[in-house]
Amino acid sequence: MKINVKATGRRTNEGFVLIKGSSISRKTTKSCPETSIKARAKYKDKLDQDHILTEDVLLPSPSAAAAFVGESSLNGNEMWKTENGVPLKHIT
Repeated sequence: MKINVKATGRRTNEGFVLIKGSSISRKTTKSCPETSIKARAKYKDKLDQDHILTEDVLLPSPSAAAAFVGESSLNGNEMWKTENGVPLKHIT
């Protein structure tokens, strides 16, 4: 599945932070986890009309952040990559 969004984030001791200015998918898929739908409702005031984050958002894990961005069931350790294209799962 191709997701046409651009999001940046970073892992922290508390979880995974999506950075202000990240674009978020507008369309929810059938595989979207209920936790992502709830997070979208919780943080709807941090999304502008173009689905761009207006503030940083902390989510519990890279996969939760990937699902929040893509509105689909996604593996954050595979989806999140460095600027050089290295997946998160290969970073210690």
